[in-house]
Amino acid sequence: METNIKSMLKNVIICDVILAILICALTLVVKSSYVFVALLGLLIAALSFTANSIISDIVYIKQKGNKIFLLIGGILRVVIVCIIAFILCKINKFYIVAYMFGFTAQYISIIIYGLKVKNE
Repeated sequence: METNIKSMLKNVIICDVILAILICALTLVVKSSYVFVALLGLLIAALSFTANSIISDIVYIKQKGNKIFLLIGGILRVVIVCIIAFILCKINKFYIVAYMFGFTAQYISIIIYGLKVKNE
């Protein structure tokens, strides 16, 4: 994997860990039973982001794969996210809010990384 991508993933994951701590604190204040669900959303988003980075590196940088892998990988990631959301919604309809909160919170890490790179 290219050094830029490794560095990006490392920085985003560090931000995700800090964000996970903040999500735990915030969710404990709101409703403690949602902590696991919110963290699950963040974890799934981080894994999806990492998988996308690795697949993109293989296809575009190393040119070892076909671009169809990007499409298949994208569809597979969306399906997994939706299946998890569906299962959580069946357990408790309000879990979907906590799950999506954790999932979308990962974008904060990506934005922080982008701002960091912009300022360098």
